[in-house]
Amino acid sequence: MKDNKLKYVLVMLMALSMGLVLISCGSSGGSKSSSATEPATEPATEVAVKGSAYAIDEDNFRADLSLDVNSASLSTSWLEFSYQNSFLVSTSITEVSESGGDVIVWTIRGIGTLKNQEGYTFTATVTDSDPQEIAIEILDPNGVEYLTISSLKIVTPYN
Repeated sequence: MKDNKLKYVLVMLMALSMGLVLISCGSSGGSKSSSATEPATEPATEVAVKGSAYAIDEDNFRADLSLDVNSASLSTSWLEFSYQNSFLVSTSITEVSESGGDVIVWTIRGIGTLKNQEGYTFTATVTDSDPQEIAIEILDPNGVEYLTISSLKIVTPYN
């Protein structure tokens, strides 16, 4: 491994009084991703995001997100999301990626269970802006949109 090609950086970002802890491990700059279905052609760069927080939408509904996702161990990674009467629990994280420069965006894709039914797919994003934001799209087992939340600002953490 060449040092100039693989510079590993550990960045821990803790939002001021928001408590969502985001952890990113990887080479500096550019975009990084890892997929459970794609074979690595060069040494993989680790991408990880971890934390718990909630946000309130414009109708005063609460959205909770908890996750522990690491590209080095997608099989043990997980995500949980609740909003109104919907509670999504991941059964498989298939991909995690990181992009951006000054504002980092983590994208997590996977499959989960919702209302005791398996086969829902989701794409969740966590944006490290000020304030941090979350978004999610959930499709039912037939690929039909079940829920889309384009962007919610994180309000406060829970412990």
